[in-house]
Amino acid sequence: MVQLDNLGVHFGHRYSGSPVVWPADGTAPAWSWDRVDDRPWPGGRLPSIRLPGGDRLFDRLGPGFTLVGLTDSAAGDSLVAEAERRRMPLTCVPCDIPAVRAAWGCDLVLVRPDQHVAWQGGTAERRWSTILDRVCGR
Repeated sequence: MVQLDNLGVHFGHRYSGSPVVWPADGTAPAWSWDRVDDRPWPGGRLPSIRLPGGDRLFDRLGPGFTLVGLTDSAAGDSLVAEAERRRMPLTCVPCDIPAVRAAWGCDLVLVRPDQHVAWQGGTAERRWSTILDRVCGR
């Protein structure tokens, strides 16, 4: 017997237009009553994935903000440095899984303490101060 026949209602909610999420480029994935899109989108819950070794990504998120790095490089170092300068609590979680990066279509995902995506983007981002001001409500 299926208990949840409306997954989109339970797990697909997005805070569209929220003042504490950075708007993404492009068109948001379509919302559906009975399914959840597996791509992160600002304002939406971070998708659940299993990491090598069996842990779930949600089990690695910190109590404050979390930066999920989807490359094996130091792509988010400048964002981490800006967060440290502000004394903003930030946990870094490496997730160098090529299939996840291909599905999610980005290099970095910044997750809020409530497990919703605050920002997603590439390694060439240079507006860290502005992005962090917005996602922190400044």
